[in-house]
Amino acid sequence: MDDPRCTRREQSRQRILLQGDPPTPANSPTGCRFRTRCWRKAELEAQGADTTPCVVEMEPPLEATAVGHPAACHFAAVRDVV
Repeated sequence: MDDPRCTRREQSRQRILLQGDPPTPANSPTGCRFRTRCWRKAELEAQGADTTPCVVEMEPPLEATAVGHPAACHFAAVRDVV
């Protein structure tokens, strides 16, 4: 029996797949620990944006977002997903 929570819309939405290996807890990168495989950072760099805060600033704090769930990202933004 199908899970009623899985709608067609949910099944057809674009998935965000992280590339690369996760950071090691013993040797985390400076700044945001996920910056080495972050889709948002890669997207911004492709647009020519400065992503220096991801590298040199402290780990981003967990903050509320407009979509109703918290995010820990220097560049948290709403992303349109089907």
